[in-house]
Amino acid sequence: MDSSPPRAYGVFKPVGHMVVSFPTAAQADDGVAALQALELPAQDIQRYSDREMLAQIDEDLRQASPVAAVGQELNLVKAHQALAERGYHWLVVRVDNDEAARR
Repeated sequence: MDSSPPRAYGVFKPVGHMVVSFPTAAQADDGVAALQALELPAQDIQRYSDREMLAQIDEDLRQASPVAAVGQELNLVKAHQALAERGYHWLVVRVDNDEAARR
């Protein structure tokens, strides 16, 4: 996966990706191991620590287009922010279709 996150209107928007949050780094590591066991390509799995997600969110909020406030983009960013502030870690996984997401 490209290391730059998917964006719309200047904010994180994971279309074509599944975003999974984990309360601890160890649980996120376990998530990566489980995905690797499914033989997902490493480039399709992006891991973010709580600090990395907060840095991304800060950048998103600085660069957000006014259009982002019309849809759900900013609400999604704020929901991610609340979890990241509580120390959650993240996996963003590229999925091509619903079947791939169910795996």
